[in-house]
Amino acid sequence: MKRFILTFLFLSLSLSLTAAPTDLNFNDVKANSTKHPLVKGKFKIIQLSDANNALKIYSTDKSDSGKVQIPLNLAKASDSKFKLSCDVKVSTTATPAGKLLAISNWDTNDELFRIQLGAGKLQLKATKFQNGRLVASNICTYKSNNWMTIELIVDNNNGNCKVSIIDKATKISLYKGTHTINKKFKGVYLTSSVWPGQSKNGYSYEFDNIKVTPLK
Repeated sequence: MKRFILTFLFLSLSLSLTAAPTDLNFNDVKANSTKHPLVKGKFKIIQLSDANNALKIYSTDKSDSGKVQIPLNLAKASDSKFKLSCDVKVSTTATPAGKLLAISNWDTNDELFRIQLGAGKLQLKATKFQNGRLVASNICTYKSNNWMTIELIVDNNNGNCKVSIIDKATKISLYKGTHTINKKFKGVYLTSSVWPGQSKNGYSYEFDNIKVTPLK
């Protein structure tokens, strides 16, 4: 019996370490659900159409906030090179600041790379390390309530992240560039958060088609 249990635990561990990379479209979860096996935090699943659901991270008023963590499920590949792509929409009637998405460590303050919203304008910013300090720079404007496709190619060996942002409807490129990342930390989570104090009516991000793939 003990041998069977040990064998089962070994197989379970092996499967978890060799699991397929993260690939989430949320269509297999009921709308209005606040639980998902791969998502930790405050969120709900919303219905976009009859056969298409998305993940919503939201605040309801100026005092509210919300954040999520999603494991990248890369095992040791997170030390080298991988691609993360997702469709995302910022739903707001204001110009809030917030962390749209980041590649972070177990401690979400330890980040390889972040794209955030700039306060006061519909502006996306990217963080990079310059002379040992974290610096945020404007990369492009965005339209609220419009879907964008964001692609990050993270190369931990070379210490950089290639970023592509495309308007999903028109296929027009909004931004393309390469940024320095923090090589001290491993990227094990996609994290995202809406911040308090930004909009009296609250605001939200909607994520769909999150896919993470190891690269050689």
